[in-house]
Amino acid sequence: YSDYGMCMTHLGAGFFQTGQKGKFLTYYGGRIELLRVSWKRDYSSQNTSDSDGSKTDISFGPAAGFEYFINDRFSIGGEFQINYVNIGKWDDDDASRYMIRTKPLFMMRYYVN
Repeated sequence: YSDYGMCMTHLGAGFFQTGQKGKFLTYYGGRIELLRVSWKRDYSSQNTSDSDGSKTDISFGPAAGFEYFINDRFSIGGEFQINYVNIGKWDDDDASRYMIRTKPLFMMRYYVN
């Protein structure tokens, strides 16, 4: 038996070209994101040493989406992303890892301008 904990922190930004027609706003562009993963595993009941660590990865790719404004401050919308995620080296392995992922999103936004 072991206890395992993991924490993932995402920090990112997007740069978009926008167009608006009536209550609809569309946008397309790109996103970049830093991913920080830290973990701790406790093997107190086994004859194995505990392990903990952390690593930082980068993700980037195109994104496109839309928003529908219900009123001046509130909108609902969606976004679709295709991300290249550089996972880097893991443990003592010399090989670098990466993945391509798709990420559909549904959003509700409240603007405080």
